[in-house]
Amino acid sequence: MTRFIVIGLGNMGRQIGKLLKNCSPHNNIIGVEKNLPKGETNLPFTVVDSISKIKLTPTDCSILCIKPQDLHSFSNELNTNVSDPGGLISVLAGISTDTLGHFLPHTKICRAMPNLAMETGKSDTAYYANDKELGELTNTIFSHGGKPIKVTNETDIDTATAIVGSGPAFILKLCQAMNAEAECQRVPPHLASQFAMASLKAAASMEDFSTITQITSKGGTTEAGLNIMKRYNFDNIIKSTIRTCIAKSHELDHKTRNS
Repeated sequence: MTRFIVIGLGNMGRQIGKLLKNCSPHNNIIGVEKNLPKGETNLPFTVVDSISKIKLTPTDCSILCIKPQDLHSFSNELNTNVSDPGGLISVLAGISTDTLGHFLPHTKICRAMPNLAMETGKSDTAYYANDKELGELTNTIFSHGGKPIKVTNETDIDTATAIVGSGPAFILKLCQAMNAEAECQRVPPHLASQFAMASLKAAASMEDFSTITQITSKGGTTEAGLNIMKRYNFDNIIKSTIRTCIAKSHELDHKTRNS
């Protein structure tokens, strides 16, 4: 049976650990975290404070959820005497398989980019794997948190990082602005937030860009609002946001590789 080592128990790591337990209550899971957040001490799996306390084996699957800047120090803590310490699934933003292989002895590597909607089963996780078996395992794991999206070009993962991983924050920022304007229009705060989230829920249920045209009536309120978005280059703002995220991914990989 595969043993899962979840390394880094921040928000993402804790969710993945719980996801693995939900996949099967019999899964052998060990979490690694030096400073577990308060209120998260009752996790449904064993937690140790250093990867050095675990001897990795070829049948293990490690899931790397640390910060990219911690990769170098983490690699120095590894306790393994085998040439192949099993598969590695990394959710580190921007860090390429080449860089991961430079620091770690793993040859079977998968990069995955989920988001925090895993907890509600709504995270569509993009993943790229250099090993078929590890890719299938990654698909199985993240299918319990949403819909896995397999990509065959590793550079697509950096785009997925910007859109699948970071994108929910950008969408919520738009809703937050709607909420703020509703309050400016003297709508009670509790109703303002309901209005904003109602638009988010409706858009998520449609999942088809052609719906924009269906919603927009000639000379109506939606058209008037869209005209303002066009005037202020809303599309270019979003495109620039995504490109900046992708550039940051490349920067993180470069800095980590040369640290």
